[in-house]
Amino acid sequence: MNASLNEKLRTVKWGKYKISQLFKPLTVTRKIKGEDVTKNGIYPAYSSDSENNGIVGYYKTPEFVCDSNNPVYVVFGDHTRTMSIARKSFSVLDNVKVLRPYIENTNVLLFIFSVWKKQIPNLGYKRHWGIAKECLLRLPVKGEKLDFDFMESFIAELEAERIAELSAYLTVSGQANY
Repeated sequence: MNASLNEKLRTVKWGKYKISQLFKPLTVTRKIKGEDVTKNGIYPAYSSDSENNGIVGYYKTPEFVCDSNNPVYVVFGDHTRTMSIARKSFSVLDNVKVLRPYIENTNVLLFIFSVWKKQIPNLGYKRHWGIAKECLLRLPVKGEKLDFDFMESFIAELEAERIAELSAYLTVSGQANY
């Protein structure tokens, strides 16, 4: 991370937030089985898998519907501590928690995920939700409120920095046109 991003982190004001202030845990009433998941279904099926953003296949009907009332959900992988953003209706297998974030901005959620995951110790293949839901997160604030602009711009700048590094690497290695 470059000096300007580190300086931004040093100069921002921080506040403490409970997970319950940021997300509402939802009840999963129908957990589908792995054998019911296909490669050619309509709706993503999430598991605690850490690959492919937790999507392990597709299912015929969604349990959680993304619409104007609920445009985004967060899927927490209980065994892997993974956090995925769902913007398309979906179903889930066992070992995940589904959360409704009070914040819908992707970059802000990514910032929160990075802070949150650092506070959840890796217990291997054990369940992590019991610890995760009790975390107290230090997040940027402006006045008494979350500083969404800071988090949004920080993640955007970090992403731009990483893309520039990747682009430079691909150019130097002769792979820029692939």
